Amino acid sequence: MPTDRDKNRPTLSSVAIAAGVSVSTASLVLSGKSTERRISEATANKIRAAAALQGFAPNMLTRSLRKGRTHIVSLYSTFRHREWGDIYMDQISSAVETACGEIGYDVLIQCNFNRSIQETFEFLNGGIAEGVLMFAPAADDPLVALLRSSITPVVILNSHDPLGQYSSVADDVYSGMESVADQIVREGHRSVLAVTSDHSDIRDADLRIRLLSSRLEKEGVVTHVACWNGESEQMRQQLSEMQESNTLPTAAFCWHDRRAYAFIEVCEELGIEIPDQLAVFGYDAIHWPSTSRHVVSSVSVNLRHLAQVGAKLLDDVILNPYCPVRHELSPVHFVQGTTSGTSRMTNSES
Repeated sequence: MPTDRDKNRPTLSSVAIAAGVSVSTASLVLSGKSTERRISEATANKIRAAAALQGFAPNMLTRSLRKGRTHIVSLYSTFRHREWGDIYMDQISSAVETACGEIGYDVLIQCNFNRSIQETFEFLNGGIAEGVLMFAPAADDPLVALLRSSITPVVILNSHDPLGQYSSVADDVYSGMESVADQIVREGHRSVLAVTSDHSDIRDADLRIRLLSSRLEKEGVVTHVACWNGESEQMRQQLSEMQESNTLPTAAFCWHDRRAYAFIEVCEELGIEIPDQLAVFGYDAIHWPSTSRHVVSSVSVNLRHLAQVGAKLLDDVILNPYCPVRHELSPVHFVQGTTSGTSRMTNSES
């Protein structure tokens, strides 16, 4: 139903009447075709002046339908929630916006997670966006299953498509965890605490810890996995028990940096000296707000590169639905912070 705003909105017809020309002439001028249609400059100027006076702007939806392009892509996070102060997702969103803007697309951030899966599918597949950048979907995500039956171009960020239908780009977690393991071995640690979580959105945690444990096992380093729900009290109690029983490892890996900074705060409350008594390693190299002055030794992920590759992959499939499916890896590197670096090697070992 038309609103009062719609009724008062200037139209092509009202511009044409004000300029004293036909609607078709006004349309040609305002679409930039006055020269090729040999419309006089005086008439064109009169039409532009009438449009400016009325505040007329062309209907972009109509224009997009006519041209078959909207130059809009959607970004959808399959975690289906967004926390205030989530620095990681803030950086992902900014990187995607910049990367897509550089190649001529606007980004529609999908943030209404109250829709059902079917409603979300209809929205993503409704023609507003030319394609979807799907952030970190699980292999059995029902929304991905629905999209597979559509012709909507999809590229996956920070994960991969096990069925090989969609192109994707993700950080090189294998190199990242190799670099953490190398540093742990280099410092002479023989026992490592791997901190994970029991939350439902820890899809990266299992892989990172599995890769770390497998690599360290080859070096004779024992990995102990601790599953904490994020509550400081639970973490404090178990660390205290390790202290009292003298079973506290000399190194800890937290599956992402937000957890690492919370972990360090608890350690400092308990008087555990970082890194002399306990070295701490993380992932993402994002400095989260913390009461600690430490900077976590971590794996830095090039989010800008990840977004640029994702945007380019999506542009490729938008322009050519039959282009080859590709899986790209975004580079990572280990960043030495203040939470590691103390060697445990004895003189005889070194």
